[in-house]
Amino acid sequence: RGEAPLYPRRAKEEGVAGWVDLEFTISRDGIPGNLRVVAAEPRGVFEKSVLKAVEQWRYAPLPAARQAALRLRFAVED
Repeated sequence: RGEAPLYPRRAKEEGVAGWVDLEFTISRDGIPGNLRVVAAEPRGVFEKSVLKAVEQWRYAPLPAARQAALRLRFAVED
């Protein structure tokens, strides 16, 4: 994979937690593509950060492209 998404500064300062559900394709070369936000809570807060991070992730090469889905969670830690 790669680096975790950055926690948006304002959301972190305000103690906003949430999640983003993402679907995408992993190419044979291990590169994520066709990224699509399926759902997010709260909407409009974490999506940009998630998309930016996942675009940079790399997976091990695969025999064939495959679909992937994941939920990334954001929680403010003390």
